[in-house]
Amino acid sequence: MARIFTTRFYFNQQVYDAIITIYSRDGRPNFNIQLMDGELHDLIPGGKLECQGEEGLTNLHDGRDQLSKNLIRSVATAIKEHISP
Repeated sequence: MARIFTTRFYFNQQVYDAIITIYSRDGRPNFNIQLMDGELHDLIPGGKLECQGEEGLTNLHDGRDQLSKNLIRSVATAIKEHISP
């Protein structure tokens, strides 16, 4: 079963939205992230990110430029806040 929700995050002093899908594969959560604002697609091609497990969410920004890293950290923080009890 998948869990789908929208979340808001702050990046460069603006508020943006993303659609998050979390589903289980091999007992681990997997994340599909769709950034809704087209201007962010310049930083993340197609505005889509995917990662496996919560450590994947933490390490998603590896190997990217600093602005993209900041964007991904903002999205990851919003997701973690949303799914925290």
